[in-house]
Amino acid sequence: MITGSLKENMIKQTTKMKTTLHRIVSSLFILALAAASLNAQRVSKFGATTADSIECVKNQSLYAQHFKQNNYELAVEYWRQNYHFCPASSENIYTRGQTMYESFYEKTKDKAYIDTLIMIVDQRAKYFGNKINMDIRKANYLAFYSGAHPELLIRASNVFADYIKNDPSALNPEAMTVYMKINSTLFLNKKMSDEELMETYGILIQTIDKKMATNPNDINMTEAKTQIENFLISSGVANCDNLISLFTKKIAETPNDPEVLRRAAGLLENSNCTDSELYFTAVNKLYSIEKSAAAAYHLAELNYKKENLANAEKFYIEAVDLETDPNKKSNYLTKLATLELNSKDYIKTRDYARQVLEITPSSGTAYFLIGSAYMSTKLSDDDFENRTVFWVAVDNFIKAKNADPTLTERANESIAVCAANYPKSDDAFFRQILLKEGESYTVKGWINERTTARFRN
Repeated sequence: MITGSLKENMIKQTTKMKTTLHRIVSSLFILALAAASLNAQRVSKFGATTADSIECVKNQSLYAQHFKQNNYELAVEYWRQNYHFCPASSENIYTRGQTMYESFYEKTKDKAYIDTLIMIVDQRAKYFGNKINMDIRKANYLAFYSGAHPELLIRASNVFADYIKNDPSALNPEAMTVYMKINSTLFLNKKMSDEELMETYGILIQTIDKKMATNPNDINMTEAKTQIENFLISSGVANCDNLISLFTKKIAETPNDPEVLRRAAGLLENSNCTDSELYFTAVNKLYSIEKSAAAAYHLAELNYKKENLANAEKFYIEAVDLETDPNKKSNYLTKLATLELNSKDYIKTRDYARQVLEITPSSGTAYFLIGSAYMSTKLSDDDFENRTVFWVAVDNFIKAKNADPTLTERANESIAVCAANYPKSDDAFFRQILLKEGESYTVKGWINERTTARFRN
């Protein structure tokens, strides 16, 4: 007979066993769920069945081995199995596939391989995302191979058609640059009209402006804008009529937008359209809105064009003072030195040219301007002293062509003029100057520069 105490203990033990059993069953159920989840991942990654998974792993090992040995013909047979039956197993399927099919095309020039490359890129985007960068890759492939297959260039442009139509802001800086480059090439090949290319430019620049409104210091966007404008100019579509048509409309829509005014003034200037009424309007309106370096520079150019040198000098100086970009400041100083040379203020010419060299030591133009200022200088009534300026002038012309080979012809012409005007050795003798060819000499006056004596026969 079971006592009450014993019965109570048995009940407790039974309850404890049930609890333990429940925990074990729950744990097994959780493990089963985890296994099922893991199996589902494996199925999506390596195929529909365990056999598929084993086959995928085997094929991956085999094609990778042949691929590393550059034996693409053997590798591609196993690679195709992975591409079709376990497309999400590894992104290496696509990077290696691209390498192999690039090689196949180069050997055969068979256009079918290009179509396969595009298919590989599309499937890579499907399983691994990053669609915009995959579209850039696809467009670059099509554009690259369009040399042999011109029709591919239109396909390359169409890669971005949906973005342009529905959401241009989805394009990153690289995509916008690639798109403009492709369309510029289409225009040059007479496959795109003036209006279409100008419209493309307008959409891209407007998109960049909107993005930079929230992030004005985005270097990638700034570089993309520069490259897009360069493609526009190099295409030849940016003639005065097209630019005036484009920006007359844009300035009418946003008359006080400094970015639009800056762009209009810059492109009109780069395309030699500074005689247009639109350029005058854009420059003056820009300066009235903001006293920026760009606005001052454009006003300087406008006044220089009209030969109002005093106003041009004032605005160039203002542009230099306001500018923070070293390259632009160097350019403004070069313009200022050129203006002073044309105004026959040779001291200022040298001063500004030397400021250019402080920023851009390799500026051949700065040395050329200094040489030009020296050879135009009359130091005194002493003929010998006046002829010594040609020595220091030649020193600078030599530096100019060494720094910038494109100046060689002009520099050599100036050197020839200077050499014909060197003093004679007798001139030094009659002045009781004991000076021989090749000796050091300091040119007097405001020049005050050491040089080497050279005489003409």
